Amino acid sequence: MFRKPLRPGKKTDGGIIAAIGPAARLLGIGWYFVFVVVGGAGLGWWVGQRFENGATQVLLTVAGLGIGLALALLGGTQFVRETLDEADERTEEDGGSSSA
Repeated sequence: MFRKPLRPGKKTDGGIIAAIGPAARLLGIGWYFVFVVVGGAGLGWWVGQRFENGATQVLLTVAGLGIGLALALLGGTQFVRETLDEADERTEEDGGSSSA
């Protein structure tokens, strides 16, 4: 009937939402990667369709894919850093030690 705290000796400070916060954020980062890479490739393909030359179509699709990958890596690393910093802050607030 009563829910146990997620961390022994600590009160729950937001229920299950607070406990899955970092996991949900990492899941969001995964979807960010998918949308940016597929979006870049799709945009390159769409622009390439405007040209009659098949080599230009392929080149623009590959260029869009490369731009999408670069943007996903840049944005994704920023998201991961913020998530890890947030997790470190929570660990310090809880009185734990971080191994970084």
